[in-house]
Amino acid sequence: MPTLSYYTQNREYLLHKPARASNKKLALMIMAHGGMGTAKHFEEGTKMSAIADSEGFMVAYPQGTASKAPGMEDQRTWNAGKCCGAAVALKVDDSKFFAGMIDDIAASHPLDRARVYVAGMSNGAMMALRFACERPDLVAACVVNSGTLDAGDTDRMQGIPYLHIHGKKDQNVKFLGGVGPSGVNYRPVPETIDKILAVRGTNTKDTQHVSGVERVTYACTLGAQVNTVFIDEGEHEWFVDPVSSTFEAWSFAKRFKKVA
Repeated sequence: MPTLSYYTQNREYLLHKPARASNKKLALMIMAHGGMGTAKHFEEGTKMSAIADSEGFMVAYPQGTASKAPGMEDQRTWNAGKCCGAAVALKVDDSKFFAGMIDDIAASHPLDRARVYVAGMSNGAMMALRFACERPDLVAACVVNSGTLDAGDTDRMQGIPYLHIHGKKDQNVKFLGGVGPSGVNYRPVPETIDKILAVRGTNTKDTQHVSGVERVTYACTLGAQVNTVFIDEGEHEWFVDPVSSTFEAWSFAKRFKKVA
């Protein structure tokens, strides 16, 4: 596991490079694990690395902050605002970590900085959104799965294409908001989407509802495209059926490239 030194801490991330070697600059998908998870488990569970081998891009799986309590080494979190755990208590600046990780990867690998994407699950989804808000200069697209806005000025990410995937029966990060098992009072998903759309000049909305999955595409005249995928029977998970979150995340993100 490559190690990135950050201030007085050693921050870690897994970097998966596509199986076929290439001299051309490669896109990078950052995948932030959920709260109480790890980079390794998220790589294994999402199987994004297999898509990277097929499509020819790199995947970075950053590692969150662990509690110092005995036995908590594999239960890591991100400072996404109010959520979650040790990362919030220690006031860890994970946006700086993500930015430093990108620089670290670019120093040793052929990175296409115009195609850096960020995605996450749950607490990791909140962190992905916070990073997009705080460093929109580094992000070409943002994908949130089972998370909501916890911190960050969404006006700043006006030009970043955004995909939000969420189960309507999620009891951890409730679709309509409220206190979850972590004790955090989460913002409703519709309110998060409204805040993101507020400065984008939305003029058309295409809605399709098929087999228990509602897909909405917002075309925006003053900002980048926003898509939502809401699963009627979906709970708190990285979806596989009826939606593959891994496929959805990459299929959405790869269409976009930052313009200099």
